Amino acid sequence: MQESDILLQAIMDGGKHSIIVTHPSGVVKFINKAAERLYGYDAAHFVGRNISDFRSEIYLRSELEDEAEKLGKELGQPVGIDEVFMLVLQKGGFYEKEWTAVREDGLKIQILVSVTAMRDEDGRIAGFLSISQDISERKKFERMKNEFISTVSHELRTPLTSIRGALGLLIGGRAGALPKAASELASLAYRNSERLVHIINDILDIEKIESGKFSFHIRPFDVVGIIRQSLEENLGYGEKYGVRFVFKNASHEIHVLADSDRLLQVLANLLSNAAKFSPSGSEVWVAVQSGDGFVSFSVRDFGTGIPESFRPLIFEKFSQNEDPDGRHFEGTGLGLSITKKLVEAMQGTIGFETEVGKGTTFTVNLPQAYEPERSSVPPVFDLSQRNTRVLICEDDRDVATLLKLFLERASLTGDIVHTLAEARQKLLQNSYSAMTLDLMLPDGDGLELLHELRANPRWQDLPVVIVSAKADRGKRAFSGDAVGLVDWINKPIDENMLLHSLHGVIAGTPNRKPRILHVEDDMDLRQILEHSFRDKAEWIGATTVREAEMLLKAGSFDLVVLDLALPDGSGLELLERLNTLTGNPVPVLILSASDTDDSIRKRVAAVLVKSRLPEERVVETILALIQNQQLPSIGKA
Repeated sequence: MQESDILLQAIMDGGKHSIIVTHPSGVVKFINKAAERLYGYDAAHFVGRNISDFRSEIYLRSELEDEAEKLGKELGQPVGIDEVFMLVLQKGGFYEKEWTAVREDGLKIQILVSVTAMRDEDGRIAGFLSISQDISERKKFERMKNEFISTVSHELRTPLTSIRGALGLLIGGRAGALPKAASELASLAYRNSERLVHIINDILDIEKIESGKFSFHIRPFDVVGIIRQSLEENLGYGEKYGVRFVFKNASHEIHVLADSDRLLQVLANLLSNAAKFSPSGSEVWVAVQSGDGFVSFSVRDFGTGIPESFRPLIFEKFSQNEDPDGRHFEGTGLGLSITKKLVEAMQGTIGFETEVGKGTTFTVNLPQAYEPERSSVPPVFDLSQRNTRVLICEDDRDVATLLKLFLERASLTGDIVHTLAEARQKLLQNSYSAMTLDLMLPDGDGLELLHELRANPRWQDLPVVIVSAKADRGKRAFSGDAVGLVDWINKPIDENMLLHSLHGVIAGTPNRKPRILHVEDDMDLRQILEHSFRDKAEWIGATTVREAEMLLKAGSFDLVVLDLALPDGSGLELLERLNTLTGNPVPVLILSASDTDDSIRKRVAAVLVKSRLPEERVVETILALIQNQQLPSIGKA
């Protein structure tokens, strides 16, 4: 027994982990040398004392109080800091948590504590075993890794977006026709910038997935359209390897429950993988079918197949199969690993069948969804994502109420005034996207106000719809000189005619160019996008949160394109104060190298990650927002 005790003591003291053994009551029976080193106290400081007597000495009191409050809410009763461990152990017999420990010399360290209840042969608790380890270095490494990922995300994605965008504009002829040699060099640079973008995105994606920061937006949708979109988007990749993508069965709609953007990413990875390993001139088949509650997607190539020795590694990170012909393929070896993790996160499975010399088929199974219900009600104009405040200047209260109801049906907000004086006051107080104006008002002619608006720079572009029983008279009196005068509508009012007029104004009409505020400190990117919208919108730039606030107070905008990392703070600060600054809702597109969580996505019109998509897709998204069209399918971070 003595030899056994000596051996046990040597094992306990020789380990790197702190070990503390207590009676069921919490009185310390044993503490090893590693625990003395970890906490900085001699064993005599602990042995014979109840752990509740010194718990607040070795753990931060604030963390103990937070844990006690959390446990109290779970149990529905008050919990003291001395009860935290015991209550959890009595419930499940095991407890593990990261804590901040305070050593005897005052130094704070991060530790991982695991406490287990020790039971006798009758199942009664005979004591508790606490094992702790110093994880300060690990936490430091995690912080360094997160900082590195953040640096990679911002410092590489932002300039890459500008480089790829500028090259795309050159190739597209926006700076004039290029000589043949220059065009070939620009195309070469563009292709290699695309390669770099894919590598960076793969590395960032795998880190986000493993850290649990990848966001998913699961919803039912028809998958046939997504497959067609994927084939179109990856057409260039197939052409690069001389491979043709073929959709084998697309006869009817099939609905799946998944994240459409993540599914596009899955399909892109499978198509690119199939193209790389297919002989030039061959086809890659894509098929989809449903059954047993699942939708199955298959991507089949007729290439070399996967060697038996490599099959167990196919979904491993950084694994790349050697081609039998000695060809070298670009990429990080992360595509299939990312694909598997994405599919499993959407409650699906992925597998493959292969035969050397004949090809490989990857199959993805995702939950099937019922077909979304289609409404038989005719669509109503929906302008809810625009600057939706309209000023109604009408002396007849019943007509004004009717106009307000019409606007509300189209998700617009109407402010009613009955006189010219009230209209002038409201215009000073608020920003409006449009105005309806009666000509016969108690304190004057509506045309007087119209002339005032056109003479004032602040309101000279405000779209106005004349709604009057004598609209024709007003139209003749104005002789068509009213800039921004949208329409003349006679009473009684035709709802469709009114809403059609306002829809054109708020969604963007030829009367004026949409005004876009781009809040971005990277001047190159601002210049690229401004050049892309040279003939489509008035593009106004701001470098800081403060500068953006001043511009928003001074004038109205149809869209705010917002970066999150700015020199004087976060773009989220501006998002919080946006409605206060503008007086009315303005759609926001976040275009940032950083990722956003679901709570932010719900508050904005769209979120794009720099370099995640080709710049032309960014332009398409912005155009859709300022024209109130359906957003194109866009990849999320």
